[in-house]
Amino acid sequence: LEDDKCIWIGTAGGGLDCYNKKTAEIKVFRYSPDNPFSLSNDFITSIIEDKKGNLWVGSWGGGLHRLAQENKQKGIFDHYIANPGNPQSLVSDFISSVIQDDEGNLWVGTLGGLNVFNPLTGTFTRFTRNYGGKNIDQVGCLQFDKKKNLWIGTIQGLFMIQAGENGSIDPLTAPIHYYTNSIDDPFSISGNYVISICVDHNGFLFNRIYENDLLSCLPDSTLREQPYGEKKCRDVLRQL
Repeated sequence: LEDDKCIWIGTAGGGLDCYNKKTAEIKVFRYSPDNPFSLSNDFITSIIEDKKGNLWVGSWGGGLHRLAQENKQKGIFDHYIANPGNPQSLVSDFISSVIQDDEGNLWVGTLGGLNVFNPLTGTFTRFTRNYGGKNIDQVGCLQFDKKKNLWIGTIQGLFMIQAGENGSIDPLTAPIHYYTNSIDDPFSISGNYVISICVDHNGFLFNRIYENDLLSCLPDSTLREQPYGEKKCRDVLRQL
């Protein structure tokens, strides 16, 4: 992630790095047991900047961190962690993906499911609805398309939560669609372990399937398979 001063780099065990574009210096933020405002975990999985310039950092095992714009160089983090006794907290501290919608809400994908965070109230809503008994859990990736629909990659297939005509998603009523692999359907996804999603400038949705092919989803939601062996798909894969 790049802002006006730094390139922010999340590492798998080494914490969060800030590369200063002007001085080429690197400032490292890591977990410190003696500092309650440090990162709570050094395995960083997701970094986004919200509309107010705050940094949101997801970790694998340490929950969600907020680095306010005024605290970016100080390294003072706010923490949001799972609390079994609080239904308005994260459902899991193992975060895979964080994304912000147009209304400023944060959608947080975790090992335990999907959460919606309202920055104004500081509370999470746990997305507990399912599709035909299939729960949206063990989330691997999140992405919005041009119609503001939310696509969710999991180990059991691809889910889509449909946005309303105004572009917003109501967690309680929004329609849910589910895409899974079927050997009898050539237009189905090529595998169920979805690890990456990307929307290109034409509105095509590309998904990376774990140890499998790359597939694309047309804007009208018709799925088709793109064999990994084709050079074009290898080029796209490197950009996911």
